[in-house]
Amino acid sequence: MAVHVADKLDSERKNTSFTGKLLCNRCGNFFALSASVSCDLGLKKPKVVGQANAKNAVVINRLLVNSDVVRLAGFQSAVFYHCQPTLYHQYAENRTALTNNQPHLTWNFRNSIYTHVTFNFGPQTVCAEHTNFGNQADGPCAITALSPSVGGYDYKKGGHLILWDLCLVIEFPPSATILILSAVLHHSNVAIGANERWFSFTQYTPGSLFRWVEHGHQLELEFWASLMQDQAKAERAKDKARWKSALVNFTRHAL
Repeated sequence: MAVHVADKLDSERKNTSFTGKLLCNRCGNFFALSASVSCDLGLKKPKVVGQANAKNAVVINRLLVNSDVVRLAGFQSAVFYHCQPTLYHQYAENRTALTNNQPHLTWNFRNSIYTHVTFNFGPQTVCAEHTNFGNQADGPCAITALSPSVGGYDYKKGGHLILWDLCLVIEFPPSATILILSAVLHHSNVAIGANERWFSFTQYTPGSLFRWVEHGHQLELEFWASLMQDQAKAERAKDKARWKSALVNFTRHAL
């Protein structure tokens, strides 16, 4: 399955169009396309984020219905459920609330709890040190390393995942999946060989969608503007203690 996804990304890369801002990838020197429901800065409500051009839209639409891609998306979601079932159910409740309030929203995959997917086309998906600040802070980002059937990488020599805050360097073999808190853990990869290729498939849910639901289905500025002084004080105290409630969700061992 994972090899088939890698080969699909390899074949679809020639059909994409990366110009302008798409050439500036803060995560590393590689090409990537995303499909997402988001409520980030500049948006007045959650929406399906479109593609920069028609060629990329066609590629994304093909990938989202590819049977191997769909299976991989469901597998990542199942891994999330196995590792953090309590948090998984919170994700499900949040998505149900979004659907009820914004019925026009469409999700990437019916078998995945995540709302954001990124296809990293490489050809060498070697990440520079970074965090994914858009991800829910206590929510796991699922990453699957993908190596094509021809010209893959030697995971013993390169491609290792570095978690800088934890002082860990982890072998990351092709087809392996890992969950990390990508919003708070600085992470990167060890370089691979000059003639090797490596792609990846990632999913997460933006924190903005949780804030939208928690704040009564409205923007953060609107929420705070609606509060009386004592209510705002209580909310600030709640925010300061948020990390304690997040720890409760780690019912099983996961990074």
